[in-house]
Amino acid sequence: MHTILGLEKPDKGRVFLRERSLYRLGEDEKLDWRREKIGIVFQQSNWIKSLNVLENVCYPLYLSSLGEKEIEERGKKMLELVGMAKAQKQNPSELSGGEQQKVALARALVTDPGIIVADEPTGNLDSKSSGELIGLLARLNREERRAVVMVTHDAGFLPVANRRVFMKDGEVIRDEHD
Repeated sequence: MHTILGLEKPDKGRVFLRERSLYRLGEDEKLDWRREKIGIVFQQSNWIKSLNVLENVCYPLYLSSLGEKEIEERGKKMLELVGMAKAQKQNPSELSGGEQQKVALARALVTDPGIIVADEPTGNLDSKSSGELIGLLARLNREERRAVVMVTHDAGFLPVANRRVFMKDGEVIRDEHD
C-alpha cells in the first residue's frame, strides 16, 4: 500500500497511476498527487479530537482554495452519501466503529478523488458494519467509476472485487480479473 501511495519505493518494477510513473515525480508532486487524486481510508481513523464529525470530514479541504461555504457543503454531501448526515455535529469518538469508518470514507471522498485506497477498512468492524462499508465501496466503484484499492485479509470480500491481486511476503503470487 505504501508503494501505491508513493511513500515507499518498490525494490523492482515501476508504479504507474493514471499513466504517470509515480516514482519519477518529485516529493512535492507525489504529495499533490495523494492530496488531489487519492482518498485514503485508514484502519484507524486518526480523528482530530477537538473537531466534530463535519469538521473532520472537511479537514483535507482546509488548505485548498475553496471557500468555507463550499467546503462545508462538500463535507455535508459526503456525509449524506455515506449515510452519516445526522452525525455531523457529534464528536467522532461518540460513534460506533462502523459509523466511524463511514465517516472516514466521507473524509476520503471529500476531495473528489478518482482512487480510494482502503487499508483493512473492516478490520475492527462487526459483520453487519463490514458488509455495509464494503457495499458502499462497491457502489462507489460501479456507479461513480472510482477505483478502489483495498487491502484485506478477509477472503469473504473477494466476490465483490472485479480484480484480485494476491500477495505473500511482498510478492504477487496471483492476479485474477473478471
